[in-house]
Amino acid sequence: MKNLASLGSLLVLLFIAGCCVATNFGDAQRDFIRSSGDVVLVRSLRSPRLVSLDNRTNCGAGDPEPVNRVDTTTRVAALISELESRSYAAYIITTGDEHQSEYPPRSPSSLGVINAVSSTSQSEYPPDHDRRREYISGFSGSAGTAVVLTTGERALWTDGRYYLQADDQLDCQWLLMKETLEGYPDILEFLLDNLGSGDVVSADAKLIGYGSWNELSEGLAGNGITIESSDENLVDVVWTADAENEQPAYSTAPAIVYPIQYAGVTYSEKLTEVRAVLAEQGAGALVVTALDEVAWLYNIRGEDVVYNPVLRAYAIVTATTAALYTDKTKILDDVNEHLSDIAINDYDQVWLDLAALSNDASISKIFLPGDDRAPGCSFAIYSTVEETKRLVETTPTLISKAKKNEIEISEMRKAIITDGVALSRFLAFLEGEVRG
Repeated sequence: MKNLASLGSLLVLLFIAGCCVATNFGDAQRDFIRSSGDVVLVRSLRSPRLVSLDNRTNCGAGDPEPVNRVDTTTRVAALISELESRSYAAYIITTGDEHQSEYPPRSPSSLGVINAVSSTSQSEYPPDHDRRREYISGFSGSAGTAVVLTTGERALWTDGRYYLQADDQLDCQWLLMKETLEGYPDILEFLLDNLGSGDVVSADAKLIGYGSWNELSEGLAGNGITIESSDENLVDVVWTADAENEQPAYSTAPAIVYPIQYAGVTYSEKLTEVRAVLAEQGAGALVVTALDEVAWLYNIRGEDVVYNPVLRAYAIVTATTAALYTDKTKILDDVNEHLSDIAINDYDQVWLDLAALSNDASISKIFLPGDDRAPGCSFAIYSTVEETKRLVETTPTLISKAKKNEIEISEMRKAIITDGVALSRFLAFLEGEVRG
């Protein structure tokens, strides 16, 4: 057992050392400005370091090109064309999904893991359908945000895990912004450095949290720059028209019922508890955007997100009604029977119903997910509700979900024991292999 513990500690130390090497070695090797560089695109407001294309590796004449480098010149040009047609000066492309999930929905073919704004990517491992940032930049890491300007400049922000990978995968027209390192501008600084009064920045408001959107909007406004949501995701527009790179569909796996012997409490009891909080807060409706909270509330599960048994869906609860918004083809007879008193609507119907609630004179407040204890709702959800009606707080579903009942506690203990046995077996196997 002592040897196993030592081996486990060694693995952890090796992991930490690897992360440090990936960050610091890349910094030492590449974070400099060659004296031959004649075009400086960005000067960080925080320090005098200059960021230019000359920082990039294997981009000089005669340099060997990495085998995993992706030329996105045509894709970016198509995106710029879309921006120009709408009079946008810049477009922000995040990694996330609409639900602020850590792991967004996967496609039917998916077999596994495939600064203020940058850190608000709503998911770290997007489904194939939502790999917009990877499509437009060529960078396939799990974290990153891209910005494309109509002038042709383009930049990608990522963290220390991916400095080397991004430098390899990005074509040589991309600036690589290394988050957390001194001298690299964040997204707001980059936009302020490159845009001027009257310019308009755009992004998909469904993919950025309301707090980050408002912060960015406020920062840009000081220089006369505005940000607005595009009527459709412009990367999707480009991707759909790309005959050589078909955009994958979302998962079609059906939803499943989560048995009461594991849930411990019926969804009717959960709705009663939620409605009591709404009455206490004077709210006429609750919007649930987090996938795990939707799954918990209605005692359903799904296969839409890698590593997480959740369904791609929204929920809205009022004093007398409850609704689920999802791909209705995923709701088979057993789930339909289970949710017999829940209205099951198409996924996009949530926008119309939320707008109707906002316009309903009988409803004084609508409870929206805040971002103090969780990522919160997207700016699109937030802005659909009239300002005077927004009650933005930690949702009662999040709080109640955290309070485990006796059955949940018992099942968690069983799972931890099973997990411990599996880990012990693996470490024993690994130690045997290392010893030979």
